[in-house]
Amino acid sequence: MTFRQPKLLSDEPATEDSLGTHERIATALAALIDTSEGGKSIRLDGDWGTGKSTVIQILKRLLSKDQTPQHEKNPATWMFVYDVWVHSGDGLRRAFFESLVKDLLACGWIRPESDSERNWKQKLVTMAGKSRRVTKLSWPQLTWRSRLVLALGVTCALLAPAAYSLLAKMLQDLPTPQLWWLIGLSAAVLFSLVLGASAPDLRVLLTRSTLDETTETLTDPEPTSIEFQEEFERLMMDVLNPREHPKRKLVIVVDNLDRIEFDEAKQVWTLLRSFLDNPVFRESKWFKRLWLLVPIANESHFSKLASTNEANPAQGSTNILEKVFQVRMSLPLPMLRSWKDFLAQKLEDCFGADVDGSYEVIARLLHSITAGAAPTPRKLIVFVNELVALFTERQGDMPLSTLAAYILSRDLTRTQPWQVPVELANVLYSPAIEQDFATLFLHAEKSADSLYLLIMPNLTRALEMGSPDELSKILHATPAAQDILDRHLIERFSRMSQSTEEAQREQVIFFAFLRALAMFTDSELSDGIPTNFLAHIRPRIDEIMKRLQSLDLSNPSIADGVSAYLKLTNDSTVAAPTVNRLLHQISAIPEANSSIAAAAWDNWTRSLVELLSVEEVHACIDIMAGQRILLPAPIERWAIICAGLEADTSPGFILDMIDISTDDDKLADWIASESLPMHIDNRAGTVLQQGLRARGSGFFDLVTRKIGAIIRTRADLPRSEIIVCLTYLLEVSNEYTRPFLKELANEGKFVSWSMNDPKGGSIILDENFIRLSLLYIWTQDGLTKNFPNKSIALMFTNSIAGLFKGMSSTSSIAAKVSAEFIARTKIYDVLPIIASISSGSNEILEMIISGLCDDADFLSAARMELYGNLDSSELSLLIGQGADVVRNLLAQVIKPVESPSSPSSEQTDI
Repeated sequence: MTFRQPKLLSDEPATEDSLGTHERIATALAALIDTSEGGKSIRLDGDWGTGKSTVIQILKRLLSKDQTPQHEKNPATWMFVYDVWVHSGDGLRRAFFESLVKDLLACGWIRPESDSERNWKQKLVTMAGKSRRVTKLSWPQLTWRSRLVLALGVTCALLAPAAYSLLAKMLQDLPTPQLWWLIGLSAAVLFSLVLGASAPDLRVLLTRSTLDETTETLTDPEPTSIEFQEEFERLMMDVLNPREHPKRKLVIVVDNLDRIEFDEAKQVWTLLRSFLDNPVFRESKWFKRLWLLVPIANESHFSKLASTNEANPAQGSTNILEKVFQVRMSLPLPMLRSWKDFLAQKLEDCFGADVDGSYEVIARLLHSITAGAAPTPRKLIVFVNELVALFTERQGDMPLSTLAAYILSRDLTRTQPWQVPVELANVLYSPAIEQDFATLFLHAEKSADSLYLLIMPNLTRALEMGSPDELSKILHATPAAQDILDRHLIERFSRMSQSTEEAQREQVIFFAFLRALAMFTDSELSDGIPTNFLAHIRPRIDEIMKRLQSLDLSNPSIADGVSAYLKLTNDSTVAAPTVNRLLHQISAIPEANSSIAAAAWDNWTRSLVELLSVEEVHACIDIMAGQRILLPAPIERWAIICAGLEADTSPGFILDMIDISTDDDKLADWIASESLPMHIDNRAGTVLQQGLRARGSGFFDLVTRKIGAIIRTRADLPRSEIIVCLTYLLEVSNEYTRPFLKELANEGKFVSWSMNDPKGGSIILDENFIRLSLLYIWTQDGLTKNFPNKSIALMFTNSIAGLFKGMSSTSSIAAKVSAEFIARTKIYDVLPIIASISSGSNEILEMIISGLCDDADFLSAARMELYGNLDSSELSLLIGQGADVVRNLLAQVIKPVESPSSPSSEQTDI
């Protein structure tokens, strides 16, 4: 096949109508301008590439077609096209005005060698840049010393000959010593005069010159809006003077307004309105001979320019546009037959005559993907130029229709880059077209080996998806795939191992590759493939793992990737240190406070749990016996992580492996601030629970000290908030909370919290008082009256005693609140204390125990102490003075569990 080099098409506006609609619209516009009075604005609507510039070129030709030869240089109607895109960035008014004046000079409307020409040329020079030159002269000023020295010098110079003759006669008989003494005296006097002269005097005497200084100042050439309107009016009066030029008409076209930046377009719009919507100009006769034509492709963009309503531009623009534009014409998309003929003509211009019917096939291909919307002339030209470029690259080794189908397929949805879309396959299909598409995609030579090239995209897809099944299918499909995989892995792994930065950047792809390569550890998937295939690849994998700085948990498949690495290495003694190091260098999510980061942190947490739940990964940590993994998470996110792990069914050992990287003091400050007032989801308690687990009792004591400082300094805290805070501390650990509560009790805090006035008053007998009473007697092991204010202490303790003796009318409420509070905080050993306080009035105690028996944890603990044969050191319920009373009450409601062989074993308790 002989290759013929095609040529690219020009995208310049045409002067002839190729689609049938341009000439009709241009003719209508020319008729309106010829027969109607001016002073009007026309908007020409049409999508990008539909040929608005072509309409303008045809209109220009129509307006000048009746000009006689003698009027070609001085036409009756002239069109001035101002391309705002070309002049983008220039001074708007100056650029517009200069372009207009030069255009009018070129068309002869401003007569050559006339005063008008000289005037406007001078105006252009003035607008191009204004300068001012300033020269400054200065002369030296003589002081009295300099004048004296100058006078003596001149006098001595004039009288020197006479003085010399006179002195020679007078001194010829003088002895030599006296003569030397007189010369020395004269020299001393002269030296003193010179030495006494000042520096300015000497500068004047030595230089005796003037100082010249010249400066030049440039002024801003951009005229103001008022200056522009004045000059524009003068220009229009000059070229559209009805007395001198009664038939002249000027058409101003402002093109490409919707291609420039919005701010510049806004300035152009303001410029247009300054002389089109100007009531002063409307009274002028020249205004009736002026027309404005504005092509518009993006109406919404133009509406924003004209709108005065920034919130809703469409509402404020309609009336303004109707006022400014009195005529509106629309340019439609070309009809089916029109654009097909246009396309065929452009293909013929580039490739010559259609000898095999390819042009019609190309047109049908294009029609199949347009979904009823005709392509614009510009799109067709761009498409043909792309076809020329691809045809030149291929040197004619493929049919033109195949190349056209490939170009059109780029914008369609495909599973594979070389796949032929259904829309195009319905028009053009052959057994070789997919191979051709693959060859075009890879920019390869067309040969029988092109099928070999199809493996690479499938192979890459399988590796990047991390699919061992798909990779196995590809490797078993052809032996060549193994060579391609080997070469590809060496290339990619070599690049990843070049630097730490490269390894970190490619981490997600790297672990995806490992997940796919895990097929070699599965005997079924790797059947028939040499067992030593990865022997030379494993060292590269280990090198990349060593170069990784941290694990990126934003990768949702990180757990499978690390697991695949451990399987591929098959040597935990080598892999464990690397994995353990990376687990202690987990990277965080940036922008922790953004809304997007919240979802990212959820994925991060999910990846963490999955990673630490992998048995092989867990084994690495056990092997290394390392410390806890410190997570680089914000405290708020740490609270969510802890809450999720506490509530989840995930292995409990994960919480035993992790902690947050924040130091104790900062973490304790956060917990204390979240405790008073307590956050609705008790996240402070969750973080404290994990802090106690990871950092020990010392950290718990630090938190209680900070909470105590807040309680002591803030008298405005509601007691309900304080009780909620103390309750969650007990839920975390009643053992470590008890000393803290004892401090508060000894300071009289419980007494003050129970009063309606901290300085004195009555006791508030409500649910909070019941909880305070339970905390107080549990902390103090009973009722203690050792307070500074004996009367208040007595009132407080008597109220507590009355509460648990059942002397209140709300005993049932007190029993219910007490049972719930004890069950929640697990301060079961308060029951014997209540028994000792009630002094035989056990009605409320019975109700409390009855309510507690609904709690499974309490029921288990009570049964164990009743029937478990525990040592006294192991007891928590049945200790203290009232233990026997509690034992008897418990025995009445809790029965021992029958042996499994007993028929009544299904009956549990109560």
